[in-house]
Amino acid sequence: MVGAAGFEPATLWSQTRCATRLRYAPRLLALATIYLARDVQGRTSKVKATLGAEWTCSQNNSKGLPLTPGGIFLRPSQHGMPRRNAMQDGERDFGHKVVVGANEDARQIAYRTLPGKEPTIVWLGGYRSDMRGTKAEYLLEAAEREKRAFLRLDYSGHGESGGRFEDGTISRWTEEAQAAIEAAGAKSVLLVGSSMGAWIALKLVARARFGKTGFSVSGLLLLAPAPDFTERLMRPRLSEIQLQSIATKGRLEEPSSYSAKPNIYTKALFDDGAANLVMDAPIETGCPVAIIQGMEDPDVPYDHALALMSCLSADDATLTLVKDGDHRLSRPSDLEMIARVLQSLFERVRL
Repeated sequence: MVGAAGFEPATLWSQTRCATRLRYAPRLLALATIYLARDVQGRTSKVKATLGAEWTCSQNNSKGLPLTPGGIFLRPSQHGMPRRNAMQDGERDFGHKVVVGANEDARQIAYRTLPGKEPTIVWLGGYRSDMRGTKAEYLLEAAEREKRAFLRLDYSGHGESGGRFEDGTISRWTEEAQAAIEAAGAKSVLLVGSSMGAWIALKLVARARFGKTGFSVSGLLLLAPAPDFTERLMRPRLSEIQLQSIATKGRLEEPSSYSAKPNIYTKALFDDGAANLVMDAPIETGCPVAIIQGMEDPDVPYDHALALMSCLSADDATLTLVKDGDHRLSRPSDLEMIARVLQSLFERVRL
């Protein structure tokens, strides 16, 4: 293990650059994560901060850098020391930063982890949501009670992460979620996707099934799922004037029901969404799936959840409809239901 073997983070980098050690780089990083998770006193904060500064993720491998199991390249950070990767006062979990992309495309992604038993619960938030929301905090508490590992992140342009929101796409945000999971060293995950996060969860499980990630997906919990929302939910209701705005101005702004700031939908988001559709063919996840959908959801009608269920015909899938549930599903009764469904999902997971 990194700390136990006496490796300093700087030495770790030079060791993994050696050709004979290159194939062990992912294992060394995973061991560092395990070591730090086991030792949450004293040394942990210091080593976590240094490790966070040394390791970042990139798609540019022009210098032959070490690979994570999912094929994302590790390189020394050129963006300075990230925020101290330690448990802050009053926090239950540890904060981290990972840089995804290279050069002008580089963005610093914030994520937080709680050590515990796998599969790791991974929170994937919705469009313009952040990892400090009601459901994410509730799941963190539930994970802590059950001594389960938990990970949450902010996509670029969201919450505590860097990058411009307007540059965000499904592909880009999926890449960031994968980078955070792999940087945390998780090997088995249970993805909890809310709204747009369900789309990202389905993209991740497809990548995992093709061996393109360093982790396996043990289960999916999808809340008010909105996969393919750009094509199935948005485009049909847009007027000719709105479509023209997207084509000519490259973006559309609409008032938000959840924020004083308008929602921004870019041409890049629509184009990338059209290239990443998941509901145009049967979906095979290879794991149990649970869906919770409010029947009074003004943003994602429940027939969208029914359509998604029809795509999951080969999977162990369940759908729970909440008669008076809205899109947020954040009332105490909703949160209790999410916890119950999550527990039943764990009972269905094949480890």
